Amino acid sequence: MERNRQRLMSLGIPALKRELEEMGSRAAVPREVKKRQRVKPKGHIQPTRHSTRLQKAKEQPKESASERFERELGEFVVSEQCPRCGRVLQRGHRRHLQACPGALQERPAAAAARAEPRPRDAAMEDLDAEERQDQHRRLLARMSQLHLEGITELSEIAAKFVVLGSARNHYTVTLTDPSHTCTCPDYRFRRHDCKHISLCLQQLGVFETPHREWKAAVEARMSELVQQLHEAEPPRSKEEEVALKLL
Repeated sequence: MERNRQRLMSLGIPALKRELEEMGSRAAVPREVKKRQRVKPKGHIQPTRHSTRLQKAKEQPKESASERFERELGEFVVSEQCPRCGRVLQRGHRRHLQACPGALQERPAAAAARAEPRPRDAAMEDLDAEERQDQHRRLLARMSQLHLEGITELSEIAAKFVVLGSARNHYTVTLTDPSHTCTCPDYRFRRHDCKHISLCLQQLGVFETPHREWKAAVEARMSELVQQLHEAEPPRSKEEEVALKLL
């Protein structure tokens, strides 16, 4: 046996067996299993979740800053009330809107002043519900708050009048063919016969006529004025005025 052991040792068999035993005693390290790559289907894939923000943006397109400013300016000029802070202004709308910071806390006195009815609303108080639905009646009621101060220019193609508005603003109405013009904000944005133009036509007596022949009406009114000037009492001298006062 000793001879056989020495022969095995000379061949290196015991050392080889010991190494094999040591390798077998070591714990086997588990390898990570690679996940199989999923093959994506070709074509458009519908999302499983829908964004509410994107859906609202699609239904209601966001307007640009310039578009919003022009829209607010138009509302401001027509209604004379700032859409941001609520102030009521009759002029300087663009300048105010460019510097307006937004909603402001009003003072009690300002809130009370705003609560008072405007001249335009006061003119509608005498009308009942049925008459308010009639556009012609509403226009006549608003014209009652206006005042025609007189003609400022007359030519073969146009006649200009000055009208005092309900807010004590002066507007120039130009009667021409085929359409009339006015310097008020209502005509500037809506391009229709505003209440100032209607007042001039009414004073000339052609508001309810089909063709509204303003030229003949203006000439007739000027002839009446000239005749009244000729028939008027001549001016008195200072001596005559003093004598009348003493009497």
